[in-house]
Amino acid sequence: MQFSFDSYKKLIYLIKKNGYELANYEDYEDFERPCILRHDVDMNLQVAEKFAELEMHEMIKSTYYVLLTSDFYNVFSERNLKSISNILSMGHEIGIHFDEQRYKKQLEDCKDDDERIKEIEFAVKNEASILSEVIGYKIKTVSMHRPSKIVLNADMKFPELINSYGKKFCNEKFKYVSDSRMHWRENVEEIVSKKQFPALHILTHPIWYSNDDEGMVKRLHELFKINIYQTYKSLDNNFKNLDEVIVEEEILCKLQQF
Repeated sequence: MQFSFDSYKKLIYLIKKNGYELANYEDYEDFERPCILRHDVDMNLQVAEKFAELEMHEMIKSTYYVLLTSDFYNVFSERNLKSISNILSMGHEIGIHFDEQRYKKQLEDCKDDDERIKEIEFAVKNEASILSEVIGYKIKTVSMHRPSKIVLNADMKFPELINSYGKKFCNEKFKYVSDSRMHWRENVEEIVSKKQFPALHILTHPIWYSNDDEGMVKRLHELFKINIYQTYKSLDNNFKNLDEVIVEEEILCKLQQF
């Protein structure tokens, strides 16, 4: 499968054509052949918002997982809060994308795996509560960012959160496939078309998709450009008379050369 918007639309078409029904982590038992679509937002919320628009036009709903501890975006900023609000207004859900590496020091200080799991459980619930309050929406599910074997093997369960990496969603009740690092480890279109699995769980990362199948290097260059331009616009909002120092046209010119 190519990493283009048209290819993703084709995947949606195949899902529907082959008798799968779009579901979420709460209502999947209501469907005979459910398919859960999930998206991890690792780098840019505006790119995710564009992806959410594509899905809305295709009349489907999915879940977007947002990092509270990202080095790439700040969920508290006006721009990113607006993107999250827009994604919700399209009928999609927002979940917490949890990065256990953010707690590396605390986890190293734990005496055993059981204590590490308890530390992670506390941190997940805390981050979900914070994100819920910030965006005014009850967070119901969690997706682990680069989960360790400890987390995967623990089959972690939370009182008020559904773990998207729970065993039933990853190859127990569902066939789980992912495009991590811009690479499908299995042929997702073939999996859908063969209809051999009663339930599907598909993870995509919006950052990899564009009008054309650009390849990883070109796509990363495009993401660098987007982030550089957004940094300039943020500076312009917070730096008096920025155009007296550097004008927007100069930034755009340099980005074209990148």
